[in-house]
Amino acid sequence: HVTVRAWNAAGSYVDVASDGIVMDVSPPLGLRVAHTDFSAEATAAGTEISFQQSTDSLAVSWGFRDYESDVALVRWRVFERDGQGGPDQLVHDWMNAGKATSAVLEGLTLNHGSRYIAEVEAFNGAFLSTRLRSEGVRIDLTAPDVSAAALDLTRMLAIGGDGDGQGAAGAGFAAAAKAALAAEEEGEEDEGGVLFTTQAHSVHVEWSGAADDESDLLMYEVAIGHGARGEELLRFTAAGAKSATGVLIDGPSMRILDPHVAGDEAAATVRIDGALAATTRAAAGDDD
Repeated sequence: HVTVRAWNAAGSYVDVASDGIVMDVSPPLGLRVAHTDFSAEATAAGTEISFQQSTDSLAVSWGFRDYESDVALVRWRVFERDGQGGPDQLVHDWMNAGKATSAVLEGLTLNHGSRYIAEVEAFNGAFLSTRLRSEGVRIDLTAPDVSAAALDLTRMLAIGGDGDGQGAAGAGFAAAAKAALAAEEEGEEDEGGVLFTTQAHSVHVEWSGAADDESDLLMYEVAIGHGARGEELLRFTAAGAKSATGVLIDGPSMRILDPHVAGDEAAATVRIDGALAATTRAAAGDDD
């Protein structure tokens, strides 16, 4: 605090004191810079995303703290990293955000496969500043590549009317399934392409080879129908994270086959309208 005393010629005086100043010799504390989706709730909460499909907008949120003189001003800018090893390229120079904790930049032209990075600088009341950069958000406009994917439906298990495949009816169904599989291995199919038909059975499906170079795989879904991409018997249902390798569907329950899950027993419940009745080779993804 500073006090000033003023005198007049008659020997009287008056004191005036300032409101005081706070010594602040440290810059703001940088907490985070995150890319978010475009909902107000996600932006305000700072929910971070690493990939997006929008090519004309970026949403960014940040957090800074200053215990002495508060955050007085924030500005931010955007860089592009194309993944070719060159330096980051400036996409949009400094923008004043006032004291806001988030912002959306529109009217951009963002490139597929590139990563966009937000750099945010916060100033405190003493005009000391701190800069933070985001990890970046990558633009991914393509679906996963399944050109090398393999879907194996040959490990199906037939279960008879008694539910365990051991009764007379069950043995018949099992024999029919084995015969159909043997015929398929020799390049033949049963009439209509049906491997087997029964009132209730388990279906064991395995896959491999899918990939996504931009944003990696997130999860798998499984559907079962009479034709390619059909969903008559089972609508598309979540079937595990990117490390899953298959599912075993047995009536109304589904066991996810995932070597990264302890005991390989991740389970989910599947609602199926009626018993699974038939499976064809077209369910493997034949486009015909």
